[in-house]
Amino acid sequence: MLLSLAAFVQNIETVMVVVVVLIAAKALIIYAIMRIIGSPQRVAVMAGIGLAQIGEFSFVLAKSGQGAGLLPENDYQTFLAASIISMIATPFLIALAPRIGYGIQSLFSRGADIADQSVSEDIHLTSSGGLERHVVIVGYGLNGRNLSRVLRSVGVPYTVLDINAETVRLAKEKGEKINFGDAARREVLLHAAVDKAWVLVLALSDPEAGRRTVALARSLNKDLHIVVRTRYTAEITELLKIGANEVIPEEFETSIEIFSRVLHRFGMPRSTIEDQIGRIRRQGYEMLRSPSIPQVEMGNLNEALHKAVTQTVLLTDRSPVTGKDLGEIDLRGKTGATVLAVIRNGETKVSPGAGYRLCDGDTLLLSGSVEKIERALLMICPGSEIEGFNA
Repeated sequence: MLLSLAAFVQNIETVMVVVVVLIAAKALIIYAIMRIIGSPQRVAVMAGIGLAQIGEFSFVLAKSGQGAGLLPENDYQTFLAASIISMIATPFLIALAPRIGYGIQSLFSRGADIADQSVSEDIHLTSSGGLERHVVIVGYGLNGRNLSRVLRSVGVPYTVLDINAETVRLAKEKGEKINFGDAARREVLLHAAVDKAWVLVLALSDPEAGRRTVALARSLNKDLHIVVRTRYTAEITELLKIGANEVIPEEFETSIEIFSRVLHRFGMPRSTIEDQIGRIRRQGYEMLRSPSIPQVEMGNLNEALHKAVTQTVLLTDRSPVTGKDLGEIDLRGKTGATVLAVIRNGETKVSPGAGYRLCDGDTLLLSGSVEKIERALLMICPGSEIEGFNA
């Protein structure tokens, strides 16, 4: 509303020059700051472009300058028009920022001297010699930290890559096997010995970097198993196409965990639940991505619910069957459930005979349909709450 269209049209050439100068100057300043604090070249370029627009507070300053007689009306209108154009251009610049960042990174990596300088500035890697048949983890967020903790506990060799300098510094102080580097660069992946690795796990929040890393890693190691975590369901098909072996969308895995627990509570055999989970994952989560889910016949569901399931129950001194033989109880004859095994003091007695006497602290493994096990539980532990059943 403050902009004079007549003044804009009259000074359009000057306005465009000011737009270019302002965006370029601010982008270079931010780029320099990002490089000083240790960000990789690609990230510094993307940050500079993304923050190169003139902020809204400049309108307040310009208006105050005009009121104080420090900024003539013509100059005020020129600056105002340039600021508005820079803000309009921002979404388009942000969309192009990843490509520009990769382009500038490639441009500076062509010359031998410049490439060496770029690598030394962007990577800061410690020795990764001797790594083979290992896991390369890209991204040290929550998923990356949890995975590295598990791999370390079971003795699986691994190395971690991250582009956050502060994260890398803190992790190194704790003894983590982590390096600062952009996994979308060939030099970084080769230093992490991705050509000798068995698994690459990407836990990034940058879709463009994820795609480039997958494609580059696949070109360096045809046998590499690549697992990608993504927040965007639209990425699944493309990531699989360019070389990923498994793509795990966060919200779908949460949905799977929820429905598996619900089905478990209803007594669905674990084998049936795992079969459904495996089918969804093999189909690339198409069932969850599709707006219409195939109708499940209730007859099939009821049949599945009545299949044989198992349940464990702990005997106490208050149980009416404690101190009695299995033959005396006649659990199978009265309820239809079968005692598959009895666990006592850490030892398992499989298929105990009719003369086997039950004691306080025994754990019984029962098998049968849901109704049969319910009757058995009521007989063994009258008045107790019945929990879900297992396969």
